[in-house]
Amino acid sequence: MDRPFRWSGRRAAMRKAPMAILLSMLFLAACGSPGTPRVVVVTATSVRQMVVVTTTPADTPEPAPTPTPEPSAATVNPLAWQLPPTTPVDSERRGPRLVNYAHRYDLLVTSGIPDIEERLAQWDVIILNPDHHLSLDRIRQTNPDIRILVWIPLQGPSGSLYDGFRPSWNCRTVDGTTLIAPWNEPLANPYADDCGYVYHVLDYLQDRHQHYDGVLYDCMWMHPRSGADINEDGRLDDLDVQAFQSAMLTLLRETRQRFPGWIITGNGGLPWPPGSAYYQYANGNMHENALGDQFGDPGWSYMWWAYNTVTAESQEPPCHFINVDVRASTRSQTQAAHLNLLTEDDLRRLRLGLVGSMLLDSGYFGFDRGDCLHGQLWWFDEYDVDVGDALGPYSQDLYGPGTFSREFENGVVILNGTDSPIRVELDTTHLDVSLRLEATTFLIPPNDARILLVVGDRE
Repeated sequence: MDRPFRWSGRRAAMRKAPMAILLSMLFLAACGSPGTPRVVVVTATSVRQMVVVTTTPADTPEPAPTPTPEPSAATVNPLAWQLPPTTPVDSERRGPRLVNYAHRYDLLVTSGIPDIEERLAQWDVIILNPDHHLSLDRIRQTNPDIRILVWIPLQGPSGSLYDGFRPSWNCRTVDGTTLIAPWNEPLANPYADDCGYVYHVLDYLQDRHQHYDGVLYDCMWMHPRSGADINEDGRLDDLDVQAFQSAMLTLLRETRQRFPGWIITGNGGLPWPPGSAYYQYANGNMHENALGDQFGDPGWSYMWWAYNTVTAESQEPPCHFINVDVRASTRSQTQAAHLNLLTEDDLRRLRLGLVGSMLLDSGYFGFDRGDCLHGQLWWFDEYDVDVGDALGPYSQDLYGPGTFSREFENGVVILNGTDSPIRVELDTTHLDVSLRLEATTFLIPPNDARILLVVGDRE
C-alpha cells in the first residue's frame, strides 16, 4: 500500500520553511552538470538553522575580490544534540533500531534533566547498571516494547556486585601481584576457585532477572589481560587463554540454561571473530567505539564485516549493537567528557553507523561519549524518522561502486563507503532528513550516508 512519508508519532510533522526552499534551489544548482562553475556547501550551525557557503573553483574568475574561505574541518557544522521526547512511543513506528548503553547511571541522575525514565524509553534497547535508581515501570509504561538489559562488568565487579566477592577471585600475575584494570580497580579472574566469580555473577542475576530482558557482559574478551596468570600455574602461556575462554563459555552456557528467554550479549570492545565459541550461546555482540580510533580499525569496511559476522554466527534472534561515539581523531577521554558541541566529522560517523545498522535487520545503533562515559540522552533528527517496513534486503553498488542501499516503504537509505562523493538521482522528490532538504538529486559525501524519505505518496 502506498504511504506518504511521515515522522514517527514521537515528533510533530516537520514543516518546510522558506529557507529550505532556497536550499533546494542552491543544492540542485550544485548538483547540475559536471561543468557547473559553482560548488555549494550546505552546513548546519544548529539543529534548526542552515548556512549556505558558496565557493568558486580556482580556474573560474572570482565575482568578488575576496573569495569566501572554506570552513575548517575542526569548526564546520558544530551541532548540539537534542533531548529525546517524553511522549509514549508509537508502537507502529518503523525507524532505525536504537540502543542506549547507559551503564553510567550516575551521569543521568546527576544531570538535572527531568523525566529521565520517559526519555530513556524512546530507545528500543537500553543497557542499565544494576544499581540504577530508575523506575523500570515508568520506562515500560512509556514504551511497552522496550528491551532492558542489565550491564555486568566481568573483569572487575562494581557496586552491589562487590557484595560477596572473595579476594581469591582477584586476577594475579605469576608472582602473585594483583592486576589493576585501567579503571583503577582489581581485575577479576573468572577461572579461579572453579569459576567462583562466574557463579557469583549467576547467583547475582538470579535475584534480579525478573526485572530485565537480558544481559550485556562487559569486557567479555577473547583473551585475558596481559600478564594475567589465569590458571595460576606460575606461567604465562596458551593454557591461560584456554582457561579464560573456558570460564567465559561456562558463564554463557549457564546463563542460557538459567534464563532461556533472555537476550544474551557481550562486549569485547571489538566484536568476537568468526568461529568464536561464544556464539554458541550468545544472541550477539557489541561493537564499541565503532568507526572510532580507540580499539581498532575505524573504517566502514571493518564495521560492515563485523556486523555480518555477528549476524551470521549468533543465536536467534541475532542482536548486534553498533555503538559509535566521539572518541575519534585522537580525541581523549577527558576531551570526550567535556565535549558540548559535535563536529561535522562526528555527525558524519553518526550517519554512517546509523544507516549501516539499517542495512540488516539485526542491528541497533547508539551514539554517546564513549568508553567509561556511556550514559547520555542524545537525540537527533535521524532518530525520529518512520521509514516503514523494509521492502527487501540491501543492495550493493546500485548507486555506484562501493554504495549500499535499502528500500523501505517510506523512502530509501544510501551509504557511500568510498573515498569519493556520489551523485544520487531519484525519480521522485525525497527529503534528506539530515539537511532537511527536498530534491530529486543528492550528493552524498565520501564515507557518509543519508536517509531519504519520499515526499507525498510513493508511486
